[in-house]
Amino acid sequence: MAEKKKGGFINRLIMGTEKSEGYARSTLPSNRWELFWDIFKGRFGKLFFINILVLLFCLLVAFLMLILNNAMSLYGSESGFSQNIGIGYPAIPDMSGLVEQIDLVVKQQLYLALPICLMVAAVGISGGAYVIRNMVWTEGIFVANDFWKGVKQNYFVVMFTLLIFSLIFYLVQISIGYANLLIATGAGLGNKFLENIRRTDAIVHVVRCFDDENIMHVVADASTNVPVDPIGDIETIDLELIMADLEMVNRRVEKAAKMGKGDKKFLHEADVFKALAAHLDAGKSARTFEADSKEDAELIATADLLSLKPIIYAANMDEDGFADKDSNKYYKLVADLAAKEGAEVLPICAKLEQDIAELDGDDRAMFLEELGIEKSGLDRLIQCSYTLLGLISFLTYGEDECRAWTIVKGTKAPQAAGKIHSDIERGFIRAETINFSEMIACGSVAAAKEKGLLRSEGKDYVVKDGDMIYFRFNV
Repeated sequence: MAEKKKGGFINRLIMGTEKSEGYARSTLPSNRWELFWDIFKGRFGKLFFINILVLLFCLLVAFLMLILNNAMSLYGSESGFSQNIGIGYPAIPDMSGLVEQIDLVVKQQLYLALPICLMVAAVGISGGAYVIRNMVWTEGIFVANDFWKGVKQNYFVVMFTLLIFSLIFYLVQISIGYANLLIATGAGLGNKFLENIRRTDAIVHVVRCFDDENIMHVVADASTNVPVDPIGDIETIDLELIMADLEMVNRRVEKAAKMGKGDKKFLHEADVFKALAAHLDAGKSARTFEADSKEDAELIATADLLSLKPIIYAANMDEDGFADKDSNKYYKLVADLAAKEGAEVLPICAKLEQDIAELDGDDRAMFLEELGIEKSGLDRLIQCSYTLLGLISFLTYGEDECRAWTIVKGTKAPQAAGKIHSDIERGFIRAETINFSEMIACGSVAAAKEKGLLRSEGKDYVVKDGDMIYFRFNV
């Protein structure tokens, strides 16, 4: 006795309907793998035929896509890439956007072809699936007859299913495209952007300081450009940092006020951060806030504020502006702002830096000499960063290697040794020291030692920038 139909539309969509009372679902073999091989070996010819039949419909879909592609290509050749390429897709005004325009054309073709392709594909899927179903149920198969019978019975169900899946795919694609747009414009990355800055010791803000009609401003669209505005660009970033700091400072005020009910010393902390909150609320960075005392400044430093971090403004200029930066109006604006904030400003030219990076050895030195500069922008940025953060480097040397270590200026020898390994700091005996420039002048450490330039320093020695040190220790 066949099982009674149940589950309604969804069940019939997934399982199909039973054709014969003699073949209920309960009569199917428990081992589906054996059933598969039985059908594959016993009805290979019919399986092959039905797959060819379904493939014909797939080829028909491909043929329709080819026709549409030729039609769109003809349209593109007539309108040109300087025109709109379709509804909702404005053209990109120059050939630099050729790849993007081709991508839009392809997407447009897919959207236009989708309804036709779904209707054609539904014929092959509904008919082929019906024949395969009958094979599984071990019923008599008349491929062509059953194929068209399956089309009549299941076409609209299959078409409906394909439309649902296509809609889901379309919505996912739109979501991904929108997310990419947000990423391209820098939106939607606020939390990640701020978190990355929070992990840094200082900020290097590259600011555009040149005019070029071929390079659009970050906020410009495909048809219009906007004037270069380095101060406005700086304020945009600063505002985001300030708003994040304001939220953190307000939380700090609430916490201090709550704790002040039990301990009066926290009331002063609340007052300090209230004053800072008012400063931030006025759109001013924490760097420009003047604390009443050194203790208050140290208290504010514990809040790990983004706008309190030391900053370097890297003024990116073109070649002409870099050669005569004193006459560059944009650079002057950035320099004046940096002076007010107590920040550093570094003139660079990204185009020249690219050229320098492609050169080696003597060619690089010759190129820098022609430009009238001693160091590349990268080297100057590193040096400026070290100065800003109060850092120096010392060298360790041995038979096999020479390595540089970064420490805070004013670090004593045992603590410097701890940068290498805690055991060296714990068992520190002495530091055999020579300045790097002195070693170079002598030609080797051995030669410098013979001249009495190699010094033996104790625990109170303050390491200097460029020191070469061999640590003696015992653990």
